[in-house]
Amino acid sequence: MNRGKRFLTDGFFLILLVALDQLTKGWAVSALKDQPAIPLIPGILELKYLENTGAAFGMLQGAKLFFVAIALIILAAIVFVLFRMPREKKYRLLNLLLVLIAAGAIGNLIDRFLHDYVVDFIYASFIDFPIFNVADIYVSVSAFFLVIALLFVYHEEDFAFLKKGRDGGVSAGEASAEADDYSSEGMPSVEAGETSVEAAEDNSEELLSVKAGEASAEAADDSLKGMPSVEKGRETDGSGS
Repeated sequence: MNRGKRFLTDGFFLILLVALDQLTKGWAVSALKDQPAIPLIPGILELKYLENTGAAFGMLQGAKLFFVAIALIILAAIVFVLFRMPREKKYRLLNLLLVLIAAGAIGNLIDRFLHDYVVDFIYASFIDFPIFNVADIYVSVSAFFLVIALLFVYHEEDFAFLKKGRDGGVSAGEASAEADDYSSEGMPSVEAGETSVEAAEDNSEELLSVKAGEASAEAADDSLKGMPSVEKGRETDGSGS
């Protein structure tokens, strides 16, 4: 997948995730605000409306500008990494996790810009866990797996692409991917050229065969034309004797 297609795919997935978060929050406002909690699993999980002016899970209340600034910095860092990331299979997990984190950050950022608070509505009552929302799930789950991936999947050399702009180099994986793209694009032309050469060779062989046939026909005609003269000569020799 080339860079342009990858960005389109990431953008489409990001829009879907943000839309899902905003739809669930809109439903929570209309169905849960000023209403009693709705138990999903009695004693374990319920839906309960909350307007959160703090961070995820209700932490650090009333610090809107701080959270907006942090979210923008995180989004800028994610865009930078995604732009530099090579088009290799081993980076697909990292790509997915970063898109999920970006979706969660954007989902809650929209709430802060529109309402000065974030709509939370999912409550794990069995442990009295702070109320959260779908965007919080994106961020927390993907951040957990990101830490696992950084510890056990990726190594320091896998992030050499982040230094590409500093030394002007291109990662081996990205160069290989670009070479594969060029090879794939050039294959039809090469095959077409080989087909043309084969057709030309076939035509040449046919022309040679036709010329050989014409030469054989001409030789046969000459032989037939010469035969009466030979017979007449034999008759003359016979009468003379």
